[in-house]
Amino acid sequence: LPALSAADALTTMAWLQPLESLPPERQPLWHLCQATLLAHGGQKQQALQVLNELLARMGPKYAGGSYERWANEQLAALKKE
Repeated sequence: LPALSAADALTTMAWLQPLESLPPERQPLWHLCQATLLAHGGQKQQALQVLNELLARMGPKYAGGSYERWANEQLAALKKE
């Protein structure tokens, strides 16, 4: 991650794997990576917003799954900072 700025990493991610090209059930992973890159780039508020919106959109279909756990772990870590 230190090799790229957050903006460059996000641009690269979007270029390599556009969100629109993913099936809906894989899109939460894209948003989790987006939040990770935002947080790494010091954009804590934007990362929190992405995570909160993602958790609201995922709903019961993802309850207890790895995406939900990862999102909650990221939220907890960001709130500690």
